[in-house]
Amino acid sequence: KINASDGMPTYVAEAYDLYIDGKKQPKRVLGKDGKLYLPAQILATALGCDLMWNNRDGVLTTSRGKAPGIVRSGILYVDDSFVNELFPLNGMLKPNLIYDMKRTNSKWRRKKLPRMAACHCESTG
Repeated sequence: KINASDGMPTYVAEAYDLYIDGKKQPKRVLGKDGKLYLPAQILATALGCDLMWNNRDGVLTTSRGKAPGIVRSGILYVDDSFVNELFPLNGMLKPNLIYDMKRTNSKWRRKKLPRMAACHCESTG
């Protein structure tokens, strides 16, 4: 915790490098209050899938399923406990403080989703 210039406390999240199938990704995993949050758009891009964001309901959607999401500094994040609801990926924070993810062998449906607000933090309802 640090104090901002207005005297109000500001809480800082931990940041960890993200690797998918051995490749370092451009955005980092955030750790705060015992939870880890992964950049959802980076996961979708790495898999070549569509990702939808419903700002009103706070829900991310892929052809695999739905999960709650959050926006921080203009980036969509998904709690790591929900990642497998959206993507065929498994991962964990390693002792060297790298979040390492691998594709799973589960079936991946690559159907297109109806257009809402693809991959951006704009409202859809």
